[in-house]
Amino acid sequence: KKTMYLRICADLYGNKVNLEIDVPSTLDLPGFRNLIIDLMEKEGELMRGPNQPRVAFHINGMQMFHEQVGKWVDVMSMNQLRNGAQLYVFQPQTQYHSDIQGDLPPPRPPSQVEYKQPSQARYHSGQQHRVQ
Repeated sequence: KKTMYLRICADLYGNKVNLEIDVPSTLDLPGFRNLIIDLMEKEGELMRGPNQPRVAFHINGMQMFHEQVGKWVDVMSMNQLRNGAQLYVFQPQTQYHSDIQGDLPPPRPPSQVEYKQPSQARYHSGQQHRVQ
């Protein structure tokens, strides 16, 4: 399989957003992080209020819900990810968003059509890693 279906949640301007995307299975972790930053910045632009300044999306940490152990675990490698996994991406705390605990919204496709199937070449940092 060339892609992996993932659900990625983050707080954007005070609202939790849970996006479902197909990720190229050959991506490495830096490329995956760049894809998420790009994706969330574009999604955030659509959610930003007219009087809110644009805030760059920064990844402070990333966790995946581990079904077998029933808890969130830090994502340290692409090999941890499984098709259908739910991820939560943490940002440094600011006045414009906070990662307060709460129920995740149901997943939905990104508003930007090109992220439903990200291009392979765009997010590769050069190294190839296979995801089992």
